[in-house]
Formats: sequence, structure tokens, C-alpha cells
Amino acid sequence: MIIAFSALVILYCLVLIESVWVLLHGRVKFAEISNAEPQKANAVSVIMCALLPNEEEILLNSVRKVLGEIEFNKKNELIVSIASIESSRVLADLRTLELSHGQLRVLLSKEIVGKFAQLNSAIKCAQNDLIYLLDADEYPVERVLERACRQHSRDEIWQGVTLPRNQNVLFEKIVGSETKIKYLVGLQFRALGGGNVYFCGSNAIWPRQKLVSLQFNNASLVEDVEISVRANLEGHQVHFKPWLIATELAPSKLTSWWIQRRRWAKGWLEVGQHHFHDLVVSKRLNWRQKYDWLYLIYLRRVVLATAWLTYFTSAALVITFGSINTSDVLFDWALHIVPLQLSVAIIQVAATSNTGTRSGLLSKSSVLYVLCFPFYELMKSAVALDAVRLSALGRHEWQVTPRGMRPKE
Repeated sequence: MIIAFSALVILYCLVLIESVWVLLHGRVKFAEISNAEPQKANAVSVIMCALLPNEEEILLNSVRKVLGEIEFNKKNELIVSIASIESSRVLADLRTLELSHGQLRVLLSKEIVGKFAQLNSAIKCAQNDLIYLLDADEYPVERVLERACRQHSRDEIWQGVTLPRNQNVLFEKIVGSETKIKYLVGLQFRALGGGNVYFCGSNAIWPRQKLVSLQFNNASLVEDVEISVRANLEGHQVHFKPWLIATELAPSKLTSWWIQRRRWAKGWLEVGQHHFHDLVVSKRLNWRQKYDWLYLIYLRRVVLATAWLTYFTSAALVITFGSINTSDVLFDWALHIVPLQLSVAIIQVAATSNTGTRSGLLSKSSVLYVLCFPFYELMKSAVALDAVRLSALGRHEWQVTPRGMRPKE
């Protein structure tokens, strides 16, 4: 129990350190986009993947939004790669839209094997030197893509920031705050401090030849993280562009959230399983990059979840055999670990308030995130343990996040 307690304290202190660093040194301003040079914009192929009928309620809205954002260059194109084993009303609407809009191309696969297959088929069809990757519920904010195409050198990999736009109910607000912190604190800390960027399959701009060379594969359920690892291992630097903003839909139900996060956690474990040796011995990665990858794969997920499990299991055994009562264990948790967790959450929210986003330290979403953080961390650790269980059983099913919600404009 003492070892588990010490591990929890150390891990949360590491999170606190990175949050304080971003608070003091990050201060990313989204106003950077106003400094774009007035040069000709590069042509871009936008690739969006969707699974029907699961995402039929959100896909058409996203397609129309993106079509409005690529009008700045007649050579731009939107490739919608769809996997569907049955007919869909939205698919018929997309076919009609494709006939009337020259920049839209719809690819259909009757086989559902994973997002990596849809991405690879769309990449082969792309006609421009730049490729911009999006999910079905995702689209860039107004004119950001045009500004990015004006600035891009056509040789760099860019990763932007994706923020949830549905913030109506309590759970959405908590997940929205967590997502903002994930990008503006965690990702910024590793991008600016060590050069690690790890979500390059969503809201990311790639030179086409680099994507063709690397290809997405089925080695992990998190294809964006997996290709980011291989890009790093092959010496490609990914540039973090926090002004390249897109919005998405956060899970609005606990069941959807659990399925999504379990897939993510299991995918991270598979990334570690396939690339652990390469990450450790690579001469292209510096010590900070190696630490960041191993921290993200193992410490922040497996070790943290195991520490929580060990802590409460040990406490249960101690209580059962009568050497300590339940109230003492809860008091110890509330006195030592919860204050550290609340400090982490407060600093994280404070760090994001320096980035120019609308929500500040005392916004409703921020306050809810801070108050719920200790319990939310337990939920994430429970998901991680569930992912470890599935990994031990050899399960590799690609389970999509349940949708069915109406899009919020």
C-alpha cells in the first residue's frame, strides 16, 4: 500500500511539473494566424473517414462545413472514405452532393476492418501534394485551413488542436475541459519541450509523399499515435501548430466515453508492444523524446492504473483483517492524494487560460473539471485496467465510438 501510494504521488507530481512549465513558459496565442503571409495558398486534399450508419447523423454536416472551407483553391478536394455494410440515407445524399460539387469525392468500402484501411485507400486517390486529415465529426474553424495552406512549406508535418464544440451537459463539459488540457498542456509540453507530437491522424497536415511512404497500418487501434511514433523513429519532425484549430463532438454518454477511451488505452498498449525496443534503442530520438513516449505509453496509463488498483486492493485487505478501518483509508486518500490531484487540475486549467481561449479559470466548465478531477482520474484508470484485461486476452477488435447524436452547429 505504501509503494502504491508513493507511485501515485510521484506520477501526479510529474503531471504537476509539466502543468507548471506550460503555465510559465507556454502561453500559446491563437492570434498567430493573423500573421499569415499573403502568398498563394497550396492546394490540399482533405480526407475524412466515416463509418455508417454509426456516424450518419454527423457526417453530412461535417462535409458541408469542409466544402465551404476549401473553396479558396479550385484544385482543393474533399475525399470522404466511407465504410458501410448496408445502404444509408446519408450515403445517397452524399452521392447527390458529389454530382453537384466538383471538389467532393466519395469512396465506399463494404468491408469494415478499421480506420487505417479507409485512410490508406483515400491517400492513394489524393491528387494534391498536401493532405489534411479529419474525423467524421471534425471540421476546421473558419479560414484556418486556408491560412495553413498559405504558410505550409509542403515538406513539414503539422499537428493542430481539436476542441469539443458540444458543451451542453455536465459530462460534455468535463470531457471538453480534459480535451483542451490534453492538447494545450500535455501536447504543448512535449511538443515545445522535447519535440514529440502524437495525434498526427486527426486535424493534421501531411506532405503526400511522407504519408504514402509511412502508410497507416493495423498494428494499433490508435492509428494516429502509431504513425506518429514511426514518423519520429524515421527522423521526421512534427510541428505543433496550436492555431490550426478544428472542432469535434465529445462523447455525451458514459457508455460511449468508456468504449472510446478503452480503445485508446488498448491502442497505446499495442503501440508500446510493437515499438518499445525501437523507442529505447533509436539513435534519432533524444532522451527527452524517449522519456515522453515511455511516460505516455506506460507510466501515465498502466503504472497509474496499477497503482490505484494496488492501493485500494491493499486497503481492502487491511480493512478486512481488521488492522485499520475504512474511514482511516478514506481519510488518508482525502488528506494526501486528493489535494495533490486538485492542485494538478487547478494548474492545468490556469495553463489553458493563458492560451487565448474563451474559457478562463473560473468558467463553469473549468470549475466542474477541477471538482470532478479526482473521480474522473479513477474512471480513466478503470478504463486502462479494462484495456489491460483485453490485451491479456488477446482481443484486438476495432470498436467504434457509438454516435447517434444530432450535430451542433
